[in-house]
Amino acid sequence: MAYLISQMLWLLVLAAILGGIIVWGLLRMRIKARQDALVEEAESKFEELKGPLEEKIRKLEEQEQQLGQTITKLREEGSRMQAKVAKLEPVKEELEAKEQELQMVQNELARLKGEYDREIESLLTKVAAMEKIEEERDALAKELASLKKSLSEAEARLSEMEKAAADEARLQERIKELEAQIKKLALEKEAALSAAEEAAKKAAAVAERRKETKKMSRKAKKSRSKDDLKKIRGIGPVLEKKLNQMGITTYQQIASFSQKDIEQVADAIKDFPGRITRDDWIGQAKKEHKKKYGEPA
Repeated sequence: MAYLISQMLWLLVLAAILGGIIVWGLLRMRIKARQDALVEEAESKFEELKGPLEEKIRKLEEQEQQLGQTITKLREEGSRMQAKVAKLEPVKEELEAKEQELQMVQNELARLKGEYDREIESLLTKVAAMEKIEEERDALAKELASLKKSLSEAEARLSEMEKAAADEARLQERIKELEAQIKKLALEKEAALSAAEEAAKKAAAVAERRKETKKMSRKAKKSRSKDDLKKIRGIGPVLEKKLNQMGITTYQQIASFSQKDIEQVADAIKDFPGRITRDDWIGQAKKEHKKKYGEPA
């Protein structure tokens, strides 16, 4: 009878262990399958899973609750089994032969339970990751709203800048017109200054010419008499008349020409350029004066 009881006790323990292993295996397979599905869905449809993700998380929480209830039941079953083992203490001697095997089974059960706990911990970690993803999604939504607001403000500022740019373009166009007018006025001023300078030069030249003419006239009055300038090679009746009009009437005046006198006379007889130097009027005038008056000019 004791042997039969020990065998039944052993079978009960073994059945409980096998039942726990089977339940754990089924739960592990179910959790693994669910975990893979969640990961795959999270990777492929994250942008489309706001509503479905919340539903799946809710279901996952329900499964976690069910899993907790199952664990609680297992623990209760273990407690009941421990109670039964306590009641069967009188048959302890009969179970000593099986103690080593039972210890091995318990070790295996502890190992399996450790794996089960790690699976539960991994699942909880993934749930926490899902929650973090949800928080990040909310943060991204807030950031998107902020970016939209910033974009609206930027568009408003851009509109103002475009308006300012249009005003600036009109201002630049006006500035260009004013610059063109200023350049035109500057050119007119420069032309006027150039004309005034040229007129001043001409006036100065005329005044100098008049001064020299007066000087030559005074020299002519001091000379003895009017000489025949046509005797100088290169001076014909026309040139003699022009020279007389300038107050040049004697050989002495021509013989005493300075470089400035030569330039002024040459400027007056433009139809005969270079003739004074080329025909050596000064040298001829000196010869004619000495020949007529017997003295050097």
